[in-house]
Amino acid sequence: MDSLAWVLALLLVLAGAGYMYMQRQEEAKKQALKLQKEKEELARQQFHGLNNKKSKSKAKKKVDVTAEIKKKKAQAAAQDAEEEHSSILHVLKGHKYGITAAAYSPNGRFLATASSDRSIRLYFRDTLKEKNPKVHQINIEYDHVTAMCFSSDGRSLVIATENGNVKIFQKLRAKPEIVADFPVSHKTDVHSVLMNDIGNWATIITCAGDSDTDVKFWNLSGELLQTVNTNQVANYHCVGSKDNRYIAVAAYTPEVKIYEIVREKTGAFKKVNKIMTLQGHRTGVMDLAFDGSDALPVNRVVTISKDSSVRLWDINGTFER
Repeated sequence: MDSLAWVLALLLVLAGAGYMYMQRQEEAKKQALKLQKEKEELARQQFHGLNNKKSKSKAKKKVDVTAEIKKKKAQAAAQDAEEEHSSILHVLKGHKYGITAAAYSPNGRFLATASSDRSIRLYFRDTLKEKNPKVHQINIEYDHVTAMCFSSDGRSLVIATENGNVKIFQKLRAKPEIVADFPVSHKTDVHSVLMNDIGNWATIITCAGDSDTDVKFWNLSGELLQTVNTNQVANYHCVGSKDNRYIAVAAYTPEVKIYEIVREKTGAFKKVNKIMTLQGHRTGVMDLAFDGSDALPVNRVVTISKDSSVRLWDINGTFER
């Protein structure tokens, strides 16, 4: 009997312990479920809060960008005004795209600019100080200028175009009109065009770049008179002397070749001869210029090179530093 009582007591104790354990487990589950819900709610609030913050940030950023653009424009305008040199006469506007060429007429009457927007703007130099300078606009249909120059008397404007044509304009003060238009057979774009002499004996000289090392001489009818190959890998720039006697080419190789245009007694073109080669630079010559003027003879050439040197040459054969 005592044993039975002891067993019953033990069972009661175990049952009580089991009940307490089950209660604790149930309570733990409830707490865990509650905690999970709280975490989910917190995560949901954080998610919505982050989205709202991003939306506000984006909206704010958009306003900031607009304001920043206006601010930068104002700063740029102010900076331009501050940096504008007192010698500036006028800032010329009118072209829509990049400028491809510019030239001053030797008689001082015109300034010509050309752009990839297929136009030439011919400004009257004596009006450049005015708020709205006088200008003729010449449109080049389906083409644009790669090089241009004026004749030595300033009465003709010569242009070379990307499509490989040379055009000559006259009557510049009234209404410019084309008086000559002919193709030039270069392999690449013409980057230098010259008009040597004037009148019936004028010679047009074209020089292309890259792998085309030909310098070509034409009459006003588009007839090819002579071709000179510099054989210098690539021609950079071709210039002529003011007395219409010499031309020279800046090219990829260090030497500079000087050519003389020989004419008949009548003034007609006869031939082109290479008269000298200037040697001394270590690398390619980027540009050059002749001295001289209408009153002074041409005696010297200045050259600039990739080797960081500037050299002055006497074309009678004496080199000067």
